[in-house]
Amino acid sequence: MLAAATAGGSVSARLELLDHMRLHSIRQPAVVLREGQRVLREGGAFSLGERRWDISEQVALAALDVGADDVAEQLREELEAKFPGSQRVKHLEGMCCEAQRKWTEVSVGCFLCLASISSAPIHPTQNLPP
Repeated sequence: MLAAATAGGSVSARLELLDHMRLHSIRQPAVVLREGQRVLREGGAFSLGERRWDISEQVALAALDVGADDVAEQLREELEAKFPGSQRVKHLEGMCCEAQRKWTEVSVGCFLCLASISSAPIHPTQNLPP
């Protein structure tokens, strides 16, 4: 599968590879970064549709794993623009800050995420005493 996708394979072969790696928790961040960037570049926003955002998140995480902080930050910004206020994007932002050793931002981000979690009910139908 890897050979077919990387040896001049089509966007669909690369998508299949990325899906397989994600579904089976295969951690090869250099492969995900390389092939994911190709998919995002060659696939185009229209043909990828909403899958673009899953791939962007997967590639951003791989970029952090290999130290490509600039790529991760760019993808995080795109995800933030598409999903403002998303907890997943905030989590990714914290990981980007951590990778860039922006400890103050990490601390504030963690505090805000914890505050939003603790103020939310555990289950919408469950009434808990104060």
